[in-house]
Amino acid sequence: MSTLKQSFFFGYYIVFTENFIENFCENKDKPELECDGKCFLSDLIDRNNSDSVEIPPYIENQLVLFYQENETASFQFITLPHSLFNYSNNYQFDYSSFNFKPPNV
Repeated sequence: MSTLKQSFFFGYYIVFTENFIENFCENKDKPELECDGKCFLSDLIDRNNSDSVEIPPYIENQLVLFYQENETASFQFITLPHSLFNYSNNYQFDYSSFNFKPPNV
């Protein structure tokens, strides 16, 4: 949770720097330091580093692997016809019955 808190304060500092300085700067009475709120951010980092939880020593994890051979496996192959799409040419045009008549003038 402290990482989220740090991220929030850093984002707030980057986006609203002047507002952050007004609200959180610890050295407002010493403008010659020119810390611009960075004093608060450094204290926040130091506080979170000292409050951090110790990481437990390495714990050995055991991997349990179970394998059972499937003895009833059977494969059935699907037989497909020779062609997936049969094309039949049903188009016909009768040239003899076509009567072209020119327009009457």
